[in-house]
Amino acid sequence: MKQKSQSFIFAIGGGLLILAAILIAGFVIAANKNAETNQRLNGAYQRAMYEVKDNLNNIEINLSKLIAAGDGKLGVEIAGDVARQSQSASDNLKNLPMDYHSVESANKFLNQVGDFCVSYSRALVNGKNTDVYEEKLQSLYDAAHDLNERFTEISDSVGEGKNIIAELNRIRLDSASGLGEETLINNPVEYPELIYDGPFSDTRGKKNFKLLDELPEVDFSAAKQKLKEYLGDMRLTGLKQEGRSEEPEAFFITGYADGKKFFASVSEKGGKLISFNIDTSVTGGVRITEQKARDYAREYAARADFRDLEEVWYNASEGIAVVNLAPIRNGIVYYTDLVKVKLSLEDGALIGIEAAGYCTNHCDRNLSPTISENTALLRLPNNFSLIAIRPALIPLNNAELLTYELACEHNGMYYFIYVDAVSGETVNIMRVINDNRGQLVL
Repeated sequence: MKQKSQSFIFAIGGGLLILAAILIAGFVIAANKNAETNQRLNGAYQRAMYEVKDNLNNIEINLSKLIAAGDGKLGVEIAGDVARQSQSASDNLKNLPMDYHSVESANKFLNQVGDFCVSYSRALVNGKNTDVYEEKLQSLYDAAHDLNERFTEISDSVGEGKNIIAELNRIRLDSASGLGEETLINNPVEYPELIYDGPFSDTRGKKNFKLLDELPEVDFSAAKQKLKEYLGDMRLTGLKQEGRSEEPEAFFITGYADGKKFFASVSEKGGKLISFNIDTSVTGGVRITEQKARDYAREYAARADFRDLEEVWYNASEGIAVVNLAPIRNGIVYYTDLVKVKLSLEDGALIGIEAAGYCTNHCDRNLSPTISENTALLRLPNNFSLIAIRPALIPLNNAELLTYELACEHNGMYYFIYVDAVSGETVNIMRVINDNRGQLVL
């Protein structure tokens, strides 16, 4: 009997252990599923958050451009962009776990901005008086700027590892300046819408390389010799070909420059330097002046056979300077023919050269503006202060256009406005942005 009782007790104990194991396993599985679900949700929240952040940043920048755009077709394009960005920001904002009142206020503002820009664009297309719209643009920009700053604070905190839901609800969007003000964009019309390294520094998309067309072909041995000449005092070792490019036809060359790994591209026609970059790190120290850095940049460009260039943009950040150089002939700056030089501000050492723009576009031209400077200045928006004006050849829609470049300032913001030197129409606007990367042009 005693033996049976012990067996019974063991059986019950074993059953309880099995039950406990099942329950524990169930809890573990449920916990893992919850963790996976939370991870997926956080991932979705972060994607929506960064979409909102990008859209708010673009809205702020484009509204500042719209202030300067005036009543031309460029204003229609920018207003259309703001309308689309406002809709995208609103759609993504609704996917975030935020306080209802915070989201409602921000969404109301975004919808108003979108409606405003659609109406403004329609008025521009139909040639109607747009004074009442233009009076509201600064208020719109101010509110968009404040909203963008608040949302940037949220995304920065999340980027530092803080809980996304807590941060989304810690900083309220409905207290942003201008949100909820009925008078902000209540208008009586039909309504019942950052370079990175200098102006026109992006040369992507070009297919024809005018500078190279008539030059004789060189072999790899000659290309290596040319590279040594271009880099002057640098000691090059271990040079070898790592492949070729087709646009333009060029040798990819790797090796070591003063012991540091580098990559270069040298054209097969003429042996011209298209690009050169050293794999190096800088301490962030600054020991040379801006003027000295500019002088070094011109010297490095001339040594690489890019001569008679002048600085058109200078940017310094974290111990590195980028100097954009371009030909200036008869007072016209040729942004189409850029050479970019990167160097260390610690000792002035060359870090890189990029000359695709120059190799793509440089050729003899005979250009002169049709309209006068005074006529171009008629496109300067009201309340904008002119800093400088000069003729400039710019890339536009895969072609070149002679313009007047108006450097100007408005409410502490700096712009480049480009006016067609024949028609007098505003064709492009760029705004200078100051951030932790230095000065940007967007």
